[in-house]
Amino acid sequence: MLLYNSDALTVNYLEVRYLMHFKFSEKASLYKDSEIKASLASFCNDMVKRKARLFLLDVSSIKTNAEFVNWFNIDILPLVKSLEARKIAWLNCNIQVPDKADNLQQKAFNDSAEAMNWLIKDSETKKLSFEDNHKH
Repeated sequence: MLLYNSDALTVNYLEVRYLMHFKFSEKASLYKDSEIKASLASFCNDMVKRKARLFLLDVSSIKTNAEFVNWFNIDILPLVKSLEARKIAWLNCNIQVPDKADNLQQKAFNDSAEAMNWLIKDSETKKLSFEDNHKH
């Protein structure tokens, strides 16, 4: 389900998996770091409302650095943990992300199918890509 679409950010929610997918576009690279952070933070209420447990953050189009990941871990991660989230997959993140914080696993990937399969691995054995969910 498409929750939001702009020239900088697309947010989809895969309800059957409780998975929220954030994809920053090429235009997002023109935005200030504070604007990108504000866009991501604005979906905190949706994360709570939809009880999201799995997160796919495609940050390939924006400059991620240690400061960005640190901000995420300080400002967003506590909310994500409060949702009993299980996993966060960082797609095309060019820096090291923490492996595990409490019961929450984080991992960086270069391939979206591999990231999606890792996210849903514990809930079902069949492979599912985000695109497969939007064919109907």
